Amino acid sequence: MDCLFSRPVFLAALAMLVALPSLLLNQMPENDCATRYAPMAEAIASGDWQYAFHPRIPPLFPLAAGFFACLLGVSGFLAAKLASSVFFSLTVFPLYGSFKRIFNTRAALLGVLLYIFCPPLIKLAGSGMRDSAKGFFLTLALYGIVLLCCKCGNFRGAIICGLGAAGIALTRGDSLLVAILCFAMMLFIELADSIQSGAVKIPKRLLLAIAVF
Repeated sequence: MDCLFSRPVFLAALAMLVALPSLLLNQMPENDCATRYAPMAEAIASGDWQYAFHPRIPPLFPLAAGFFACLLGVSGFLAAKLASSVFFSLTVFPLYGSFKRIFNTRAALLGVLLYIFCPPLIKLAGSGMRDSAKGFFLTLALYGIVLLCCKCGNFRGAIICGLGAAGIALTRGDSLLVAILCFAMMLFIELADSIQSGAVKIPKRLLLAIAVF
């Protein structure tokens, strides 16, 4: 199974290709995209900062959409759809890594293909909504936890989990509880390691993840 078609880079490109029709054909923005993300992306691209951010909307997704609007000179709606599709595609990497660590390469390939060809997720990828971004950062945080559980790249896992938790909180304000839950899972892993070793240890990995957060 270790061939070109089972590599995460190819699978991420495939995910972007699968999302392309939804991205191009969808001409009816959702309410949140039409009234929030698209105008904010256009404001960021034009440097109109007083309309670029909103106190009730975390800045990460509007900034990502604004980046594409500024870079490509496209409308805010298309920029938001591009950002959503890119996050949908990037989710392949932590998802593949998690499945491969827990199961094997074959299961990772199958799991990622099921993700890529899931119709509701494809629709979200071309909607210009921030759900794909939330899914990416949640999967990234869980991949870090998987690395910690597998005891491979412990500090790398802590950094990845911290980045994922930070991304979740910066994508949706109500997802802060999810970030806290990720840290609670890390604390449980630290306590389990201390009990197994029979010695009280400073939770260095948890502290590192919180510092990254």
